[in-house]
This record gives sequence, structure tokens and C-alpha cells, in this order.
Amino acid sequence: MNGKEKLMMFGLYLAVSSADVRGKRDKARELLSMGNDPSEDKRHDARSRS
Repeated sequence: MNGKEKLMMFGLYLAVSSADVRGKRDKARELLSMGNDPSEDKRHDARSRS
């Protein structure tokens, strides 16, 4: 998005399995390919849960 690199955190090291992180990474890539910002989607999900 916008040509600027962003980093996302998927959980604490060793608290999240590699398989879970790969799944979350794949979802983030899918969102990017649809033109959505994965970090905004993650923020929106967190807000809707609380």
C-alpha cells in the first residue's frame, strides 16, 4: 500500500506456532492482493471484539 513497507506482528515469539504464523501471513497476503490493508483489517477486528 502506498509504496511504503509495513511490518506486522502476529504474536509473541514462541507463543505462536510457526503454522499459525504462516496462516496469518497468507491471510495478510490475500488481503493485500485484494487491495486491503491487513493492519487496518487487524485493527478493525480487534475493535469489533471489544
